[in-house]
Amino acid sequence: MQEISERSVTSSALRFLTGSFVSRFTGMIRDMTMAFYFGTSPSIAAFFVAYRLANLMRRLFGEGALLNGFIPHFESLKKEDPQNAHKFYRDLVWTFTLVLFATVACVELALYFLPNGEIIKLTALMFPGLIFICLYALSSALLHCYGRFFLSSLAPVAFNLVWIFTIFFSHRLPHDQAVRNLSISIVCAFALQWLSTLAASRSLSKTVSQRIHLFSPEIKKMVLPLLLGVIGVGATQINSALDVIFARIASLEGPAYLSYSMRLIQLPIALFAVSVATALLPKLSREKGRGFKDELEKALYYSGSILILGTFAIACLGASSVNLIYGRGDFSQTSCIYTTICLWAYGIGLLPMGLSILLAPAFYARKDFKTPTIISLISIGFNITLNSLFIFVFNLGATSIALTTTLAATLSSYLLIRSLRKEIGTFFRLSKFAKITCSSAFACLLTLCFGAVFLNDPTLNLSHFSRALPVQALSFTSQLALYSLISLGWVGKKILLMYNSRHEKSDP
Repeated sequence: MQEISERSVTSSALRFLTGSFVSRFTGMIRDMTMAFYFGTSPSIAAFFVAYRLANLMRRLFGEGALLNGFIPHFESLKKEDPQNAHKFYRDLVWTFTLVLFATVACVELALYFLPNGEIIKLTALMFPGLIFICLYALSSALLHCYGRFFLSSLAPVAFNLVWIFTIFFSHRLPHDQAVRNLSISIVCAFALQWLSTLAASRSLSKTVSQRIHLFSPEIKKMVLPLLLGVIGVGATQINSALDVIFARIASLEGPAYLSYSMRLIQLPIALFAVSVATALLPKLSREKGRGFKDELEKALYYSGSILILGTFAIACLGASSVNLIYGRGDFSQTSCIYTTICLWAYGIGLLPMGLSILLAPAFYARKDFKTPTIISLISIGFNITLNSLFIFVFNLGATSIALTTTLAATLSSYLLIRSLRKEIGTFFRLSKFAKITCSSAFACLLTLCFGAVFLNDPTLNLSHFSRALPVQALSFTSQLALYSLISLGWVGKKILLMYNSRHEKSDP
């Protein structure tokens, strides 16, 4: 088997972004269908809490930590001896499968003895899906090492389609029965998502003649980085899981508000932070010195610029986007209001959240798992403290929890930047974002004024969310067009300057 040639971070990120866009689009259809048929009822809010808890292990072991621990180790082995690298992968798959089955059995047994509440029941139904989604993550990690980013990013489409089918099948049932059906379908959906990548990962893996070696010495070398990486990349996921618990304490519908708004905020993060970070890690694992720094600076600058555009877009388009996507069926005016407030609070932290995701590969490529772990623990403690103050002391309600996530992400990104600067020198300056920030802020202000004067947009007073789809679509699309026209002018100018520069260099 011939190895796939090394590709640039940009082209790899574009392939991952393309697949992610399709999967996120089907995810949006799924969320719209959920909102239409179930709204923010207490049963659906309980389902979101259980989903977040059941998927916490997946988010920790099955995505961030596994990829960040596996890829640098596999790349170093592949450079020395590809045969040993694939033997390591083969042994890891079987070892990881055994550990996953044992983990699921232990957790299911523990849940059996806990109080028989609705959230506990739903979590127990969903938890076996951990096996399949973690195996999917391992297959994806191997694909990433060979520049195959599109298939792994497209695979969640299968998951979303199963979920959507179950919604249509169950929406006429009482909500408590419907959420049980949804919980069972999630396990099937995760299995289908894994199977969609299995053939490609097996075709890449070289045939290894030796017998399977469970818990081999190479796997043991990865245990400590993996465990540290669980905390190192898991601060956001742990904070999110804690957030829905605090939100449930604040109000029965609180987790639904957070979940619907978080789904919207995850779109720019997935497309422009996760996609770049996923493509960046294998590249940084091979780079040293100035090349390492250049690749990191480029990723931070371009992704950060887009996230700033997204931050101001959420400020002026948040209400109209929530109304367009969710504002019909059982999703009430009250649900629109509180989901919008949560979206605004999350939107403030869009850049810090993205920077935290982008900076993690820089540490793991250098096999520094300790620093992100310490910073993540600080972030988690900070988040818990603020949530406790906002809910139990100031009684601010579920929407304030989104703000704590933003503040915790800001602290985390600041500490990551400061720590990495000590190792490689200055590599990140906020002043580089001055032009895009001013342009986006100006576009945001004009869009707000335009919406208030000509479209009766609810952004400034959070009232009168229209339920008519043509009105919703006109309000969102016209404001989006105005915001894009004003804020993206700098992008066109920059592209033109880059083109002219390259054209001049090519002239004899």
